[in-house]
Amino acid sequence: MPTNGAICLAGCGRMGQPMLAALLHAGFQAQGFDIRPAASYGDFAGHMCDQANDINPDTRVLISVVRDVPQTDAVLFGAQGFLQRLEQLECLVISSTLSPRYIDALKARIGAVKLVDAPMSGAAIAAKEARLSFMLGGADQDISTLMPMFRAMGKHFHHMAWWGPE
Repeated sequence: MPTNGAICLAGCGRMGQPMLAALLHAGFQAQGFDIRPAASYGDFAGHMCDQANDINPDTRVLISVVRDVPQTDAVLFGAQGFLQRLEQLECLVISSTLSPRYIDALKARIGAVKLVDAPMSGAAIAAKEARLSFMLGGADQDISTLMPMFRAMGKHFHHMAWWGPE
């Protein structure tokens, strides 16, 4: 799973937008998605879209930083339907804090797409300063491949036990 492919970060609120900024600052090819109008992001609007059809079709990594399970389901399977829409998607990173039961069930719903559970901790100021803490769950190889991306956004990484196959 290359980290040099396109990245989409869905949920560019007070945590997601600075995470996207950190990825862009580090040189990643990244784009943000939010249901808020892209124009509302001011100078940052050029890196944002508010229509699912405008997401880069070459997106390889989707980072979801939305609020909860209903919003996650909307991004993945519902209104935005990114899992169906992004044919080149290789990895889904869930940076929302969702239940282990939901994450476990999600593995069966995403087919061949790799899953990394990566909830983060830190206030909005930590996101702006690219010093978030990530709790990383997933196959060791997937986490290792994505570490340059995580290092661009954070400073502390805790590899958690993964209950899925490597």
